[in-house]
Amino acid sequence: MGSLGVSNDLIGFLNQQVQPGDHTLETGAGLSTLLFAIKGAVHHCVVPDPELVDRIQAYCQRHQIPTQALTFHVDRSENILPQLQLEPLDLVLIDGRHAFPSPFIDWYYTTNWLKIGGLSIVDDVQLWTGEVLRQFLKLEPEWELVAEVPADSPNSSVFRKLKEGSHDKWWLQQPYAVQQCPQSLTRVPPSFRSTDA
Repeated sequence: MGSLGVSNDLIGFLNQQVQPGDHTLETGAGLSTLLFAIKGAVHHCVVPDPELVDRIQAYCQRHQIPTQALTFHVDRSENILPQLQLEPLDLVLIDGRHAFPSPFIDWYYTTNWLKIGGLSIVDDVQLWTGEVLRQFLKLEPEWELVAEVPADSPNSSVFRKLKEGSHDKWWLQQPYAVQQCPQSLTRVPPSFRSTDA
């Protein structure tokens, strides 16, 4: 079938992490989708390419890979994710379009479904959009960086959700946002601060 994007190291990591019956979601599709199906996850795959979906389904049929627990949502993630109603998720793989702002949209909409203790994997952190999301999550107290895959030259960063609250902050409560801002703008009088903005 050929490589469709994720590294062999990430496939190996997913093979160790995913258990039968886990509730999982990925943006993008390919070899990882096959692994989720083989492992018996209750898996949602958000992908805009119907031909890719057809190829994955045909491959599964030829190789007798069960697909009963595999659900494809064929459209861009920004159209699909706001409408989905899902069970709490054990793992999310963010590997869809890497153009700005797609990885951030994918994270924003999937994080509320992720269980406390669940994993969110940002793939292709060698691209600047993935790297910005990686750096943001590394500084957020609601998230813990648990693995870089591969460790010596990471293409993927794995974060564990420690608690809720990532969406409930004003920008001055986000360490990465403050870090990237000129000092003069971080000295906002308290009367102008809002937790609703």
